[in-house]
Amino acid sequence: MSTLPLLAQIPGRCARLHLCALAALAGILTSSSAAPTPPCGNSYGSSADMDAIELAMWAGTATDVTTAITNAKATRGDSVGCPDLLYTYITPNFTVPTLATIASKWENVHAPGLRDFLITCPEIGRKGAGPALGGYYAHLAGYASRLSALRDITQMYIATQYVDANAPWPPVSDSGVYVGAYGLLRVPTTDACYDSSVGPGVEAFYSAKPTLFPIFDAGLYSGDRFMIADIIPELGVFDGGLAYDHGWVGAMMMESTLQHPVATLRASASTSLAPAVGWAENEPPVRDHNYTAKLVWILAQKYARDGDTAAKTAMLDKLDRNLKPGVLFDANADGLVDGMSSQPFSGLTEIARVPGRYWDGHNARPQYQPMNAWAFVEAYVALRDRGDTAQAAALKPYAVATLDNLAWEIVNKGIPQVGVGQKEIPYAFLIGLWKIAAYESETHANWEQAAWALWNSGLMNSYGDNTVNAGLYLLYKAGVPYTPLASRTTPPAPSGTLFTACTGYTIESGTYSAGKRSSFTADDNDYYTIGSAAAPAVGIDYYVGTGTLTSLRVKVRSKDSVNSGITRKIYLWNFTSTAWVQVASGSVGTAESDLSITVSSGLANYRDSDGNIRVGVSHNRTLLTHTAYIEKVEVGLNGS
Repeated sequence: MSTLPLLAQIPGRCARLHLCALAALAGILTSSSAAPTPPCGNSYGSSADMDAIELAMWAGTATDVTTAITNAKATRGDSVGCPDLLYTYITPNFTVPTLATIASKWENVHAPGLRDFLITCPEIGRKGAGPALGGYYAHLAGYASRLSALRDITQMYIATQYVDANAPWPPVSDSGVYVGAYGLLRVPTTDACYDSSVGPGVEAFYSAKPTLFPIFDAGLYSGDRFMIADIIPELGVFDGGLAYDHGWVGAMMMESTLQHPVATLRASASTSLAPAVGWAENEPPVRDHNYTAKLVWILAQKYARDGDTAAKTAMLDKLDRNLKPGVLFDANADGLVDGMSSQPFSGLTEIARVPGRYWDGHNARPQYQPMNAWAFVEAYVALRDRGDTAQAAALKPYAVATLDNLAWEIVNKGIPQVGVGQKEIPYAFLIGLWKIAAYESETHANWEQAAWALWNSGLMNSYGDNTVNAGLYLLYKAGVPYTPLASRTTPPAPSGTLFTACTGYTIESGTYSAGKRSSFTADDNDYYTIGSAAAPAVGIDYYVGTGTLTSLRVKVRSKDSVNSGITRKIYLWNFTSTAWVQVASGSVGTAESDLSITVSSGLANYRDSDGNIRVGVSHNRTLLTHTAYIEKVEVGLNGS
């Protein structure tokens, strides 16, 4: 049985209650008897509690939801905030990495992973849209990206969406089915596209209600069957799991509408985003708060960018009927959990003693707590940026508290070892640091410590789940200021016939040392630098448009760390054969020099249908470690 804070029991000590509360908030005091420790059962209280929460979220008011969660909190008692999972920690390392260290990780590990993306199986949102979102963050910071890969990922998800362009129409008319979901593929376990992380759940839904799985009749995945809904009210099924990947895709789609240089791709992404937001508006909140958090994420971004009042209304509703009642809060700083009967924070499990943890055993896990935290951040930022001052001020304490709580765990306990889902932890801190701390000139040293500890834990060492974070670390560390979505501008259309500013690039071989996208633009001693024991090479993209093309000139200025025996080569990417074609070569030494070539034949092979040209530059020398310094690359069309 939990007790009041220790100091409150000692005569003459802590006579003023708020001093005890402050001590408890700082995590200084502990319960005088054993507090709950993970794993804690009854994640959502009793079965009756869970049913009441689901029904209130499906058809009740904010008061109904708060009442249902309050009753469930009482059932859990001092186990509120205690995860239903036992996990371990690794010791945190708070060393702050340099920008060069983060850039090297991006350029050498994550950008090449995105470069090699090919459309095959329709990937779930967290696996494809997450890395693509990281690519857009890195692009915003001015570093490596292959925008054709980001285009392909965007198009892949557009083809999975339940809209009339892809699926039989009119839509399925059933309660719980809403247009605009990014669907999940249903295939046999023996199929090469079967995804074991969601496959069993998809199959369970298919067995329960096959009508939720139409066969698409157009687009990239015509003939494939997709799950388009996750609510079956007549069976009492209020899952909400589609929202998890829907949020990742929606956030990536938003960046496609803002950053991609090809106007037709931006338009396609915008067309897809509209019903995706509509689906998020209609999809009800569910007891698993982090699913609803993904809906709040996409709704907040839509409101922030366009001032969409329907998106704002749905966002606020989901906050009131889901996310806000789930936080263990202490609004009056009395050291007691709001909405519970005399439950002191000091009597909770250790990681819940700082206000801000989620009440239920599932969302109290360290991989789900951050999803809810960054939903609060995104919603607060949208309200702030739109001038909704009072509503923003009321919501900000939730964003800060949920991040503060998680930061306490990482700083004081270590890096949670929870496997799948760990990428969400750094993402929450980085979004908070970029959009709140840096933008508002606030100091949140605990968020910083947690973010750098996560970087140093090795999570960013391979392409995949954490590619989104690698790009966001790069953006934050580079000091790129957050710009409100409504103030962001799209890239201009290509004009003229001389192009010195590339739209993207990636290393083809060798190891990154220094430089970024702007390094290729001018003769200013700002080199893009790559080393290799053989042939360091980089592929550079230029968006030149689809106008008449009669000749193509490429000029490269570069130097090498070795003065003799180095052959510099220029390549063009053949979009028809999908291979590099060497078009020029010559020697290069330690002094800067130029190599130029004009190509007048086969030009249709060297420009894709969107109007992109890809130039390759390499410095070749067998079995000798050397470094290429690329100073400037320019592309001229039609005699320029």
